[in-house]
Amino acid sequence: PTLNNGAVGVMPDIDTATKETGIYLTNPVVKHTLVQLRLLLNAIAKKYGVPTYYSVELARELKKNFKDRKQIQEDQIDNQGKNIEVKTEMLEKFPDLFKSIASIKRDDLLKYKLYKDQRGISPYTCASIAWRNLFTKDYEIDHILPYSQSFNDSFDNKVLVEAEQNQKKKDRTPYEYFGNLDTINKFISQTNVSRNKAI
Repeated sequence: PTLNNGAVGVMPDIDTATKETGIYLTNPVVKHTLVQLRLLLNAIAKKYGVPTYYSVELARELKKNFKDRKQIQEDQIDNQGKNIEVKTEMLEKFPDLFKSIASIKRDDLLKYKLYKDQRGISPYTCASIAWRNLFTKDYEIDHILPYSQSFNDSFDNKVLVEAEQNQKKKDRTPYEYFGNLDTINKFISQTNVSRNKAI
């Protein structure tokens, strides 16, 4: 970018930039973010020289309006309430393992939720998950589509599988691992698991 005063590589102030491009910002969060971004980019250009190009990623929530952000907040509160219910259920079913809600770790909660979601069946072998070994090293949480490729850390991209299967699969998709989707299709038909799963 070039300012009216001829300064090359310096980002103009936000008001000037939006006026020149014909963009009207209505979201104060977005405007504040752009102001901070401008300061950062100008500091980079000053210290290291002007980059060939910039690549900027923003959280999706910044593009949502107030109503959408409020809904997200309500969903998060609702999810927290559901997690308390699930943890209470875990205390009742595993009194020897968990003495209080605070003693239930994040991965323990996720393992139990995945176990229930999968109807107690491993998607990579279609074998029943051993109830007694649920919270041991025998079972691990796997990203269906490797996180290193998809950056998807959502519940729908996770499954509970045998540790041996997870280690063999490594950073591969189920199709790359199995060579076909027969096992996965069998798992889906057996469990009627939600097809929101990234499998």
